[in-house]
Amino acid sequence: MSFTVGNLSLIPFLLAVGIPLLIHLFVRSKPPQYAFPSVEFLHRIVRRTMRVRKPRDWMLLALRTLLFLSVVLLFLKLIFFPKAQLADLGKAREVVILVDRSASMSYVEAGQTRFASACAEAAEVLDSLSGDERANVIWVDSQPDAVFPNLGANRAFLKDELIRAQAGSEACRPVEALRLADEMLDSKGEIWIVSDFQASDWTSVDAEISSEHTLFTIPIGAEEAGNLAITDIETGPAYPIAGEEVELRCTIANHSNQQKSTTVYLNAGIARQSKEVLIEAEASAAVTFVTTFDRAGEVPVRFSIDEDAFPGDNERTALLTIQDSMIIAVSEGNPDSAAVWKNVVAALPWATLRVIDLSPEAPSPPEDVQTIIMTGWDGNLSTNVKVFHDRGGTLLWSLDSQSQSADSQWEVSAVEKPFAFEVADPSAPPFKLFESGDYGDIAAAAIIARIAKPTVAADARVWLQFSDQTPALWNVPRTADRGILIGWNMPVTREYSNWQGRVEFLPLVGEILLASRPMLDGRLWEFTPGDLVSFQSRSLPVDSQLKLSRLNGDSVGSVSAEILSGSDTLFRADIQLEPGTYTWQDEQKSSIGYSVVNFPKSESNLAPASSEQLAALGSGDVVAIRGGNEAKMLKDGIPLWHWLLAAAMMVFLLVGLLEWSAERVQESLPKEGSV
Repeated sequence: MSFTVGNLSLIPFLLAVGIPLLIHLFVRSKPPQYAFPSVEFLHRIVRRTMRVRKPRDWMLLALRTLLFLSVVLLFLKLIFFPKAQLADLGKAREVVILVDRSASMSYVEAGQTRFASACAEAAEVLDSLSGDERANVIWVDSQPDAVFPNLGANRAFLKDELIRAQAGSEACRPVEALRLADEMLDSKGEIWIVSDFQASDWTSVDAEISSEHTLFTIPIGAEEAGNLAITDIETGPAYPIAGEEVELRCTIANHSNQQKSTTVYLNAGIARQSKEVLIEAEASAAVTFVTTFDRAGEVPVRFSIDEDAFPGDNERTALLTIQDSMIIAVSEGNPDSAAVWKNVVAALPWATLRVIDLSPEAPSPPEDVQTIIMTGWDGNLSTNVKVFHDRGGTLLWSLDSQSQSADSQWEVSAVEKPFAFEVADPSAPPFKLFESGDYGDIAAAAIIARIAKPTVAADARVWLQFSDQTPALWNVPRTADRGILIGWNMPVTREYSNWQGRVEFLPLVGEILLASRPMLDGRLWEFTPGDLVSFQSRSLPVDSQLKLSRLNGDSVGSVSAEILSGSDTLFRADIQLEPGTYTWQDEQKSSIGYSVVNFPKSESNLAPASSEQLAALGSGDVVAIRGGNEAKMLKDGIPLWHWLLAAAMMVFLLVGLLEWSAERVQESLPKEGSV
């Protein structure tokens, strides 16, 4: 808040404010005293008169002083700046306007998008400029994009760009935009930010902006903008087998303070299903569908919900790979145990066996491998196995004599005294097949060797245990950053057990492998707007002429290719794509793969940042503005001459009224000679 004087040459006239005080002091000067005969009756009248005159004199002094001050300030042309003075008088302004065109700005309010409102506010800021004052507009999304390379005076072109522009589908990344604006400005520049200021994007923004620049924030949108969004997709199992039941699950988030309901639609191949769901305020709900796929291949799985004011996040797609068989790899750390496990996997009609090297120098397991059976493992994950496990792959650890450590020793009993064990968790998924007894008794196997104290995670579920509570078979469930770990503390070689000769062995292993397959997180396969969509292949040469198209056949642009480490070829689209499902086609126009571009999840929650958070955007002044129309007021200020003129007239009337009331009081006093 500040004041500026327009007529600086008239400042000496402020001394005229002291005139009423001088008059007051002159009137109060005491006349000489003379001795007269008794005039007691006059003294009484004077005392009664002074009780009225003293307050009146002080009021007249105040009003006359205020009258002179108003008149003097009227001629000084006083200007009031309520928030901040944009520039020194006579100095040209430099302005950079950051306009948020991220996905959240597509939200519709009062019949138009937030982005349209933001462009209108930015145009108001440009209208506040005059003469050769320079400006520029920077679009704020995943990559900042300025209209001019530097500040320019062609404001008409900038306004045309604001009219033609449209909101995108990218996430908001304000830090780079603020740094770009800071680099464009000289000393004492202005940065105007027009945005809905989503808390997810604008909280804790750390941009190095000069303290000489002033930031102005113009918020767009209502304080509360409720929104339903599809945020995540999971499919289980990750790589289902053709003809197998598949769980398709999506998460619906309710970003509002009210309970809401919607219909969730599934479109996956020929499958079409829908369900009603009720979501509590500021909560989320998972919706699960079950279906089957008859043939192998990649299938786009699309979830959608009812239309609302923010359609961008009302659908989401993931790619589901249907396989002819389940890919299971066996490591040969212990050749004897590995030979048994390879025979078991080969006997499963829906499994495909691979032998894998898990030495530290070996590459990471291929992405299509779902489960690795590890033999001769000491419990220390090498980098390649850790990468596999961290991305959701399942590990089955077959403990043997090479798995012992200082705390976990290999223990062998006499043949005639096998270790007795029992079912510890009858509800475990692999045991459902054995409830009827048609497939044998899984606790009847004879085991004469084990690890006495195996290392078992605290969150593990023990499925089978020995009579002394030592875990024989356990499951460490998946988390957000790791896959499942199955611990098998029962030797499979004939030297230490009779598993190979029991009818329960093959179906038990099969149920364990099927029940422990990883869930597929749809985000592993997706891109977001702003990314360059890519496709990786081991069989296609780098000179392959691929084309990227929408599902309706429309081509979306050119494709470049490069060789990655090894023999893989990476094909990449040369343009950024909007949300949707795209297919990669070879020269014969046959589809060889898909890519999915999904709405950025961070843009779904429309809750705005607080004023305190916005005040911390820069190291200098940050001024909150209600709209771009205030820019002209901030530049020119509010002239106070009409208010001062009105104040002077009002004070003049008050002085007259006070004088008139004083005369009436004087007339009401006793006349001369009255007692």
